[in-house]
Amino acid sequence: MLTSLSKANAGAAAMQVGAQAPMQASSLTPNLQSAFGQQVGSSTVNFGFTAGSVWAETADYTADYYYNTLSFNYTQQQTERFSWQANWQYQYSGNNHLDTITIWFHDAFGFDQNGRDQVAKHQNRILAKEYGVEIVDFDGQTINNAFTLSGQYQLWQTPHHALSLQAAIYYNYVPSGEFNKSNFEQAVQVNYSYQYQQHSINTMLGVSYRDDSEVFAGLNYSHTAYAFAVGYNYALSQHHSLAIEYKFFSGASDGDTDLAENANEVVIGYHYQNQRWQFEVVSIENIRNMDNSTDIAFAINASYTF
Repeated sequence: MLTSLSKANAGAAAMQVGAQAPMQASSLTPNLQSAFGQQVGSSTVNFGFTAGSVWAETADYTADYYYNTLSFNYTQQQTERFSWQANWQYQYSGNNHLDTITIWFHDAFGFDQNGRDQVAKHQNRILAKEYGVEIVDFDGQTINNAFTLSGQYQLWQTPHHALSLQAAIYYNYVPSGEFNKSNFEQAVQVNYSYQYQQHSINTMLGVSYRDDSEVFAGLNYSHTAYAFAVGYNYALSQHHSLAIEYKFFSGASDGDTDLAENANEVVIGYHYQNQRWQFEVVSIENIRNMDNSTDIAFAINASYTF
């Protein structure tokens, strides 16, 4: 018999934010999940909002724009071993005025501005000479409109360890505008989690596959992509916890640019929970390669379990 994750340790779940790198965020990218199952018959509804700022400037391309993401997720623990999720994510370009905050944040923590402080603020453009892409003034346009259905099967679970296998199918449809697309993708991932007293660790290794070679703004995609993530949660009390996560995504592009390089993101979050409600405040920062991921993003999430 499996041992269900107790309510007292529910804060050990991973932060509810996915990949923020523009190309990875426009396709099905495996995300960090807890391998522990919940109480049989329980359901969780999650609402999220993410505001991000993209800045990249190389000899091959320039990307300087804001985006906002709305998400809705429903999770059902169907049986002792099997749970399923339905997710909808809508991303659009909109001026969220993050340039000033981003510059201040980078200065405060000693991060390189990577030239961001030397150009005008609040621009809206994607230029890629190699692909013949020139998109400007696309404020208000839909970037992603994606639906994901996934199932998770608990292979092994004890009070301290859990191992699960997860599979997902994904459909992204934007009917018009500069980012119009229709792509169908699949992914599988293995999740392992450990928890003991105030400490918990979540890990993930996954692979995704897509048929389409063009998904984001006419840029070429590789058909197969890999992802790895690890996160650590520390429970300050029964209701409050802190988390830090590292996410690695293989290069999404087949081209010979920084977009073909791996993307690396660090997630820092605060989590609050009571008997039914859970809230998260999250910051996401790209590291190592500064020109193939979101410069910075902030997210808030609210979940209700019934």
